[in-house]
Amino acid sequence: MTTKTPCAKRTDRGVVPTLVLGFLALGVAPCRAQVQADKGPDPAWVHQGELLTKRLQTNALRLRQSQHLDGQLGQQLAAIAQPDENAVARTASENKTLALRLAAFERELATLTTNDSRTSVSIADLQKELTEAEEARDRLAKIQSERMNELASTNGTKGLRRELVLKDLDPITIKLVKNRVVPMMEPFYNVRRGKLKLALTGESVDGVIISRVHDGESAANAIRPGGLLDTLLSNADPKKKYFRLLVCADSVSAFRAIPEVISRRGFAYSWDTANDEDILRPLRKNAEPDQEDRGYFPTK
Repeated sequence: MTTKTPCAKRTDRGVVPTLVLGFLALGVAPCRAQVQADKGPDPAWVHQGELLTKRLQTNALRLRQSQHLDGQLGQQLAAIAQPDENAVARTASENKTLALRLAAFERELATLTTNDSRTSVSIADLQKELTEAEEARDRLAKIQSERMNELASTNGTKGLRRELVLKDLDPITIKLVKNRVVPMMEPFYNVRRGKLKLALTGESVDGVIISRVHDGESAANAIRPGGLLDTLLSNADPKKKYFRLLVCADSVSAFRAIPEVISRRGFAYSWDTANDEDILRPLRKNAEPDQEDRGYFPTK
């Protein structure tokens, strides 16, 4: 007696296709030898079934991989911090405010440029105004000196301070900066040569640049015995030297004390306003003689 298996050869064409479809549904490839017709070639639908099985398996693998990647992507998206709507609104408001301020500043600058005539004044014009102011100051100082002499000769005023020309005396120049005494000499100032551009003509000439490199000493310490000013006074001769004071705007309180100390030691002095900045002096072949300085002699 012969046992029949699912792959037994049969000639019934209706049974074989049913078995093949069942195998395909289960993902099992049918036995090629068992589904062959008697001594005949494989029918075309057998090859198509095998290809379909492989495609189903491949697509199933791809589906599982896609699902895995989709899960990872979802986790990464969930981990990304979402923007705060309130923070975005605040940033937009600040940006708008800054834009309005910038526009206001630009309008103000345009107005100043249009209406302020000083912005159109050239350096040459300013230099001319400065020269005229200095000449007017010298004229007024001369008139004041003459009138003071007249008063001294008529009313016998004693001890009155008069501004006079400081003749036959060499200056010791001191700049008062930030209420500090800074002698205009080494090591407090550095002098170097350089090219200078003249404001009036635009000509480039040789010159010297004088720069402050030391803070000096406070006025309170400088007038004490052994202080900076006290040392300069002790080493100088009042018959040969006088003190030229250049006063910056931040040193008014120091200027109230320094001239009195200088006068008490028998020295004459002069003063003028100044700025704490480099001093530029052109070198000329035919240099004009320095103008005589005007100042105050000590009272007797």
